[in-house]
Amino acid sequence: MKPKPQSLALSSVISGLTLVFMTIYAELSETFKKFLTNLTTHHWISKSILTILIFIIVYYLSSIFFKNSSPKSKYIYLIIIFAIICYILIFVFFLYEWLSK
Repeated sequence: MKPKPQSLALSSVISGLTLVFMTIYAELSETFKKFLTNLTTHHWISKSILTILIFIIVYYLSSIFFKNSSPKSKYIYLIIIFAIICYILIFVFFLYEWLSK
């Protein structure tokens, strides 16, 4: 099976969004953080496992729909830009949390 760049890019974006959402929501909701901790021994382990599972599921489902392959370079740029945006979102959230205390 040949990897599909569109599916890899989509999986990266959705799993990245999920990780950002879980990180911020776990900091705002103690109940959600305890739920993640109860799944495994630590909330970061649970976030990692869930992110990997989401990546695999989205890749599998999207690879069914994406048949044609297009240039890989535009997907690489998309993932790089998206990773920077995710980093900025988490950084700004924790900076706000730190400054508001």
